[in-house]
Amino acid sequence: AAANGIDPTAIVGYSQAAYGHGVFTNGLNLETATAVVQLPFTPNLAVRATLPYVWADLDRPQGFTTNGTSDLFVRAGGRVYTSPHLALLIGMDIAFPTGSNDRLSTGKYGLGPGAAVRVPLPRLRSLFITLVEDFKSVGGDPSRRDIHFMQVQPSITTIWSERWWTTVGAVWAVDWNNERRTVVNLQGEIGHRLDDRWRLFVQPGAGVVGRDTPLGLDWTVQAGVRWMFSGSLFPERLIESLPVEGISKN
Repeated sequence: AAANGIDPTAIVGYSQAAYGHGVFTNGLNLETATAVVQLPFTPNLAVRATLPYVWADLDRPQGFTTNGTSDLFVRAGGRVYTSPHLALLIGMDIAFPTGSNDRLSTGKYGLGPGAAVRVPLPRLRSLFITLVEDFKSVGGDPSRRDIHFMQVQPSITTIWSERWWTTVGAVWAVDWNNERRTVVNLQGEIGHRLDDRWRLFVQPGAGVVGRDTPLGLDWTVQAGVRWMFSGSLFPERLIESLPVEGISKN
């Protein structure tokens, strides 16, 4: 799972490009081309940057059609515990209002502290993974709507063979700034390992509960390619040789 880039608690490096289409319950249609790069700085710390280019069409009175870059998201995560039975990663999402125009950007800086937990299910050749995050805007354009939502994402990833895997999961979210509206979206992934470096994937999704909120999804599908690379920018032996490590051992 780590070698395929599908374990959020694993500190691995990859670059990814994907193209997708999404329809939301508020009438918004999106075409997205998304670039993702994750860099492992140490054996237990990784930083990931995500930047989408979006074609947006809001199909309703006083709607709009526009395209350009959307907001930049950076995720920094550190693995604080790992064992054969459990892995825990603590991290932070940071949003930057880098959109090309007001239609494609929230206009807000945001912080989203969260955690990811992985529990292996060996007899099922699967992993049970749960992500929890509380995201809130912390600055930016005061005329734009504040953002505050919580989401929980449980999923099961099954490794069917050396080259194939699937993920089935859900996203449960609460939009605190919109009358605490609740959203439940189903999501999944079908992935294929081409060789030691290249991975292909398709990610479908559909909304189950939740309307009249930006989090409410009608349906979506995304396909992409992922290129894996190994090693961290600062190797483990260098981290262990730092003076602070020696002091802590003494």
